[in-house]
Amino acid sequence: ALDEALDRLAREDAPIANVVKLRYFAGLTLSQIAQITGVTRRTVDRHWALGRAWLYRQMTADRTEA
Repeated sequence: ALDEALDRLAREDAPIANVVKLRYFAGLTLSQIAQITGVTRRTVDRHWALGRAWLYRQMTADRTEA
């Protein structure tokens, strides 16, 4: 379910999905992600917050539909 949700997020907003993947799967810090992606730390912070909220809504919606 998480993989499917990440795929949906990537189709909707690839930069946010990239931050989520780097944080969850690569275990990078937000500062490291900012450095690697070439965006400001503040942008990464926003993307991380939006990505977490988006995934939470998707994952809880999936459970209530089942």
